[in-house]
Amino acid sequence: IRFVASSCEEEGKLGADNLLKRMSDAEKKNTLLVINLDNLIVGDKLYFNCGVKTREAVRKLTRDRALEIARSHGFAATTNP
Repeated sequence: IRFVASSCEEEGKLGADNLLKRMSDAEKKNTLLVINLDNLIVGDKLYFNCGVKTREAVRKLTRDRALEIARSHGFAATTNP
C-alpha cells in the first residue's frame, strides 16, 4: 500500500502526471487500485468511478462492491459517466 499526495490537480492533473512519469513500468503494472480522495464532501450523491482501462475483475472488487455497500445502507450512490 502506498499513500501519495499530489498537487496541481486543478491545473490539469500536473501532480498525477508527474508521478506517472517517475514510476517504473513495473510499478505501473503492479498498481492494482488508485483511490482519488478529491472532492470528498460535495454534492448530493456519492460517486464511485473506475478508469476506462480498469479490468472487470478489479471493477467488481472495488467500484461495484462499494456501490453495493452504499446502496444497502440507503446512500444515493452512483457512477459518473
